[in-house]
Amino acid sequence: MTQAAHLLSPFDFRSDFTAPPADAGEVRLSAEDVVALIARVRADTLAEVSRQEAQETLDRLDRVSATMREVLSDLLKVMQLLDSAAFDEATSAPLRGTVTGLAQRLLDGQGDLFGLTRDLSETLDNAPKAGRRMGQ
Repeated sequence: MTQAAHLLSPFDFRSDFTAPPADAGEVRLSAEDVVALIARVRADTLAEVSRQEAQETLDRLDRVSATMREVLSDLLKVMQLLDSAAFDEATSAPLRGTVTGLAQRLLDGQGDLFGLTRDLSETLDNAPKAGRRMGQ
């Protein structure tokens, strides 16, 4: 696509901020120029939509990670309460195993979230227009 080059003319400053009468000729674009502009706008729009979707997903993952951290903290409190409670061995072992299993599932899920977050952050880093990354 060829870009039209125009000579610059000084602006006649007016106190009422009106523009001087336009005496410049019409701007003409060829069909190829119009097609190229439309394609460029479309590609930029699609890239921006993809960037926004990735950012929304990152924001949602941030919220899920925060919730998972709260749940892990609560599980730690439950484990501490179980340790201080007087249960017989037959009850204590299954309770401890259940809490430990839940914590392990949360940690595994959090690892998956971290991987997905990293992938989406890289997508945003490689996007044509820089967006806000997680934690910024």
